[in-house]
Amino acid sequence: MTHIKVDNIFIEYTTHVTHIKALKYYTKSLDMRLAMYGAEATHAHIAASYNNIGLVYHNMGEYSKALEYYTKSLDMMLAVHGSEATHADIAASYNNIGSVYGKMGEYSKALNYYTKSLEMKLAVYGAEATHADIAASYSNIGSVYCNMGEYSKALEYHTKSLDMGLAVYGAEATHADIADSYNNIGNVYDKMGEYSKALEYYTKSLDMQLAVYGTEATHAHIASSYNNIGLVYYNMGENSKALEYYTKSLDMRLAVYGAEATHADIAVSYNNIGSVYDNMGEYSKALEYHTKSLDMELAVYGAEATHADIATSYNNIGNVHSNMGEHSKALEYYTKSLDMRLAVYGAEATHADIAISYTNIGIVNGSMGEYSKALEYYTKSLDMMLAVYGAEATHAHIATSYKNIGNVCYKMGEYSKALEYLLKATSIS
Repeated sequence: MTHIKVDNIFIEYTTHVTHIKALKYYTKSLDMRLAMYGAEATHAHIAASYNNIGLVYHNMGEYSKALEYYTKSLDMMLAVHGSEATHADIAASYNNIGSVYGKMGEYSKALNYYTKSLEMKLAVYGAEATHADIAASYSNIGSVYCNMGEYSKALEYHTKSLDMGLAVYGAEATHADIADSYNNIGNVYDKMGEYSKALEYYTKSLDMQLAVYGTEATHAHIASSYNNIGLVYYNMGENSKALEYYTKSLDMRLAVYGAEATHADIAVSYNNIGSVYDNMGEYSKALEYHTKSLDMELAVYGAEATHADIATSYNNIGNVHSNMGEHSKALEYYTKSLDMRLAVYGAEATHADIAISYTNIGIVNGSMGEYSKALEYYTKSLDMMLAVYGAEATHAHIATSYKNIGNVCYKMGEYSKALEYLLKATSIS
């Protein structure tokens, strides 16, 4: 993701000390710049401060605040350079706003801003130019299409990004950006269920990272590749291999960040290992690792924080309790997850994660024989899935929603409705 290349010393704070400390120093910088240039001044340095504060809020998962500061930065950039200007910093602001909308699940807005960023980069560098920033825009647009379930378009843009990366760095080059492109293409194939191709590209990404950083290196990107390969094996139901790669990822992350460190990536590894144990029916171990993940996320983001990762941990703990037949506990955690997702994305937001929460609450109610409530939540999930992916979209999640509604209608004795929805599910599958 491209950010404005200013204040590099300050930017280190976002990764090496707490977000709160970063925010403190960014705010001091902003205050000093406002004092230097004037409270009503328009200046590139003030815009940079707004951008950096936005970056911290972005990393903290406080997306509305991130959007507020990124927008302030953009407005000032336009005032400094001119509302009709083409400038790399303006393109970076569009990119950053697009990234926030992507995190919020507002994919059409994300696509709009990423496209603005791409168009400005092409204007800055030239329509026929090969440049790493243009490749990054192709990658970001590809990621949005992937999240929208438009996998052919996602592959198109990720392939454009890869091709440009090879043109920029060289066809035989080993570079982290090329490794990222292989990773992103692997992610699309994983989402499409084409696991052999996903493994092929994730392995290419891993091999290039080992070439870039060293075969004996410990690096966060290598750990991510191990994690992604583990994810493919998880999706294939090969739990032992998934556990092997997830454990490699965890071990490397502990080596990178420190055995006693609290870091979001380590929390992700705990979460993923927990999910494998859940699949294997080892529920006590699953709860152990999901709880480790939750505890670390609360340490990273704050005990009172609202964050998508925390919501995911609540959801996954709910999954384990559901699989154990502990329906009341499952409902408790699924509700916590839903409440946090609504707080993160907005009470009126449309987001796939919120739809998943509705589905899970529906499943628990169905298991408890509360079929009318199950139908209510399954319908909420379907409506949101259609809003997220599009009314005419064919997506596995939409098919699942039709199937769930069909099954609960059958249990309620509404056989014609059951048949209608099950046929809809079959037509997508």
